[in-house]
Amino acid sequence: MEKKSTKIAYFVALGVFIVLLAVLGISFKDAPILIEGAATPFAGTFWSLLPPIVAIVLALISKEVYSSLFLGCLVGALLVSNFRPWETLVQLVEGDNGIVTTVSDAGNIAIIVFLVVLGIMVDLMNKTGGSEAFGRWAKKTVKTRSGAQLMTMLLGVLIFVDDYFNCLT
Repeated sequence: MEKKSTKIAYFVALGVFIVLLAVLGISFKDAPILIEGAATPFAGTFWSLLPPIVAIVLALISKEVYSSLFLGCLVGALLVSNFRPWETLVQLVEGDNGIVTTVSDAGNIAIIVFLVVLGIMVDLMNKTGGSEAFGRWAKKTVKTRSGAQLMTMLLGVLIFVDDYFNCLT
């Protein structure tokens, strides 16, 4: 359980951040668009780095990856919509890379299904003790440095069948 002072500090930081975003939105309200064809004056400026910075910093501080990524997406949608709340919601849900567009793409669905199946296999292997048994076998069998390197290379070929699977193992 977090200390009460830590939670208060998080809320104060969040409040300051929201005020800064509001000031930024007001100051850029009628700013000229620097990149032709861009929908927002923030494109191609330092401010376009703000969403990933917010997501990374929040993930490191809070240890909550999903909520940090969502807040980073929210900040990006705020920038794209010039801080208009309704347009922000539309950008998040129906925009060019919105939730509906992304989830309805067949390639993304295939990746999600593949990762779910691989995740189930990894969890099944961990629950049944397969990883622990392999560790005991490797401890008995592999005795030299070159053997450990060879085993690492072989496992790299066997386990990392896909770049999306790396995060599950």
